[in-house]
Amino acid sequence: MYEHFGVETANYIETAIRAVIDYCCDNNLRYYRSDFPPIVDGKLVVGEQGLNAINLDYDGGKPSGVDVLLRFSNGRCGKLLKKAKDRFYDYVYARVLDIGVCFSFSFSELSLLSLKESGKGEDKADKIIAVIGKLLALADIEKNPSEAEAIAASLKAQTLLAKYNLDITDVTGEDKDEPIEQVIADVSKGKKWKYLLSAIVGRSYCCRVYRIGSEQIVFYGFRSDSLIARRVFMYLFKVGNRLARIHVKERLEHGECSGEGLFNSFCAGFVKGVGSELDKNCKALALVVPQKVKESYDVISKDFRIIKTTIPTVDKVAYNEGIIEGKRALNAQYIESNDFD
Repeated sequence: MYEHFGVETANYIETAIRAVIDYCCDNNLRYYRSDFPPIVDGKLVVGEQGLNAINLDYDGGKPSGVDVLLRFSNGRCGKLLKKAKDRFYDYVYARVLDIGVCFSFSFSELSLLSLKESGKGEDKADKIIAVIGKLLALADIEKNPSEAEAIAASLKAQTLLAKYNLDITDVTGEDKDEPIEQVIADVSKGKKWKYLLSAIVGRSYCCRVYRIGSEQIVFYGFRSDSLIARRVFMYLFKVGNRLARIHVKERLEHGECSGEGLFNSFCAGFVKGVGSELDKNCKALALVVPQKVKESYDVISKDFRIIKTTIPTVDKVAYNEGIIEGKRALNAQYIESNDFD
């Protein structure tokens, strides 16, 4: 059951709901206040359907944040939400889960959102994120029939981010004025190659990376950096998995091998190929993890365990093919040749 709370907390909840409704509206999903539990006598009352949910986070026994969960099982909007779920990787407050999309806000973040609603505040990063978001909408491999266009969009997004970083430091002479965020990518169990890929993407987008358990990868950096890192990582993770499955299927159909270790060998090569291309961009665009991010990460990571990840490459053919596909996935000349269509 939800705990009793006062007027201030109720206002935070209402601000969170309005923000989620706005985010959904930006993605052509129509949610209304009636889609969420009402507030009656200081309590959240779950209706008969009870499909969408609101929960309070606590710190030291006091409410400190609000979670808003939009369930895929919702009778009115759930199916449309599930189709559009990947778009919410562009929102720092959102996580895409198996059961729905969850938005998590701290009270301090809700205070800033409330200030923006009143017209007294402005987040400069939002404009950058909006442009990147449009590019990444093209990078949805499930929606865009042109894989070439999707990869081109991800490259353009990285270039824009790099340009943004350079503009802030070189033109204004000021440090990047954004909050440092921990943005979570929810991934499936297994497939250890995801850890190697996340490390490469993280450093290419000025982030530190760590994992929570086996199903969460965290990109830690300035807000716009961590958002774009998560989105590019999820895109490349899907591409790598799909191409690896295709390679394994073709090899097995031709009776070339038993299939043991094929998938991991291909993915290890794919990571190496992607890394070689992203590292070129990283050097050319002078991308480095900002000092503020390094110092902040050193504080939160002092008790972290270091876990080394290795992927066996038992099949050299699969490994070499993975390298080729990894390079092609981020090569401008290959994209222009339109070979992926």
